[in-house]
Amino acid sequence: MTCSGLFKMSRVEEKLRLCFENGNCYEAHQIYRTLYNRLSNQGKWQELQDMLFSGILRLLAEREAASAIDLAELFVEALEKSKTPVSSVVLDRFDELLNLLPAQLEKDLEANSEREDRRLQYISLGIKWSMAVGDRKRYRRRGHPGLHFRIAKLLWREGNYTNARSHFMYSDNPETFAVFLTEYQMKYGYTTEKDLFIAQAVMQMLCDQKPKSAFKLLQCYCDIHPDIRSGFPYPFPLLNFLHFTIICIANKEITYFSVLIDQYESEISHDPEYKQLLDRIGQIYMGLPQPQPAPAGFLGNMIKGLLRSPENESGTAEEFEIDSEEMLYIPLSSKTECLAGTSKSRTAGRVFQTDEAQTDDITDDMDLD
Repeated sequence: MTCSGLFKMSRVEEKLRLCFENGNCYEAHQIYRTLYNRLSNQGKWQELQDMLFSGILRLLAEREAASAIDLAELFVEALEKSKTPVSSVVLDRFDELLNLLPAQLEKDLEANSEREDRRLQYISLGIKWSMAVGDRKRYRRRGHPGLHFRIAKLLWREGNYTNARSHFMYSDNPETFAVFLTEYQMKYGYTTEKDLFIAQAVMQMLCDQKPKSAFKLLQCYCDIHPDIRSGFPYPFPLLNFLHFTIICIANKEITYFSVLIDQYESEISHDPEYKQLLDRIGQIYMGLPQPQPAPAGFLGNMIKGLLRSPENESGTAEEFEIDSEEMLYIPLSSKTECLAGTSKSRTAGRVFQTDEAQTDDITDDMDLD
């Protein structure tokens, strides 16, 4: 910065100091906005980000939450305009502000006022920035996992389980996600839903093309949930189905996948969404086509998938790309006999590899206590 530039900034800083000393926070807010436009036009992005960050902290100290939120949104807009890459330093700044900004203003606490979360725009802009500068396809599609993880932890701490779950889904942290889901299920789920909470999350993660994370999520949840605390085979058929499904995915075994769906139909029917998720999983990992309006059944879709590649809504082939760190390989047992007409016990024990300590006669109906 030139001497004249330093002089101008020192004058601005002095003016801001006087504004805060005199309690004129409105004028201080307007000065920050003017500086935003000026420094943006000059391309002085780092200086702008530092100035906005310190300004937000000062406004919060003066209990000027609305003005602080406005500058926080400008701060994230500056990140996107400057194409600032995602880094731990920037994420920590975002996280610090997120934890300091209030969810509601004082006027929102009035009896007849709608209590919307005032940080939603800040969060949305943050995700938009991380998508714009993402260096991986899935980051450009969903946003950076480090950002989602920080948002998820805050919402979890505040008791906002529904929205926290959505961000944990994209956080690339299945271990913490499993702890969260366990607490979520125990607080708000029925005793009969221990398997349902994890089943939906695992299937959705598979649809997001993260099989390795989905497998880790399943294992961690079953390890730590006090009413499960079990490795494979699990005391719930639906959990065993998920385990076998991931093995099919790892080996691209269409035939075994179709038999599993047939054998576990009663468990899959617990939730209508499971069928849609499994259809999507078949498209992504097995090359199956999208279900046709006419009910052809899963076997019909499987056969069609052997003849042609899946297409998207525009009629062109849809491409699926899985990051290398999400690749998963779990070998099948050598006992790959035909599955037609087999029971769950034969599917579990004779087709899929299990731990050496387990026998070929494992079934979902065994007493696992």
